[in-house]
Amino acid sequence: MNVCGIFGHCVAAMPAIEKFDYSEALKHLAEEIKAIMEESKFQASELVIKTNHLIGEAITKHPAYKKGKHGSGDIIKHLALLTGCSEAHLYLCIKFVEKYPEVSNALETLQPDKKTLTWRQITATFKEAEEEGKEVGNEPGQIKGCRHLHIKTITICVDCGSRVDDRKKEHVHAAHT
Repeated sequence: MNVCGIFGHCVAAMPAIEKFDYSEALKHLAEEIKAIMEESKFQASELVIKTNHLIGEAITKHPAYKKGKHGSGDIIKHLALLTGCSEAHLYLCIKFVEKYPEVSNALETLQPDKKTLTWRQITATFKEAEEEGKEVGNEPGQIKGCRHLHIKTITICVDCGSRVDDRKKEHVHAAHT
């Protein structure tokens, strides 16, 4: 005889109470709890994905976005301030909708094995696509149309705050002698 849990996962009914096996009963309960947690994790992840798709749809279908103001980034900047979402997150939602106009297509394509798919995995596919699509421009590996901020790594002495010349690999400062 089977007993179904709240998500429809069936677990074997415990044997008659003639001889109660505490260890076996806990194993059954643990399996049911694991099934509940796994199903909840799957549903929560899918909800996050659907929510982000709805956000991207709302933006791309809005008249202000359609009129071409999205190119300057002003609409995204303002939306980020008004919603508390980061600009990067809003852009990822837009990319998601542009690549997969129907969320069901995204789930079928990116989740063929029906395992839990996460928003992070989806955004990683965008980054991989960017890596593959790099074109050589003025800078090696520069993506056409991207603006880059070049940051040089520097070393600063934590004791005196002066900049250390990395080429010399030594730092002798008057405050240290």
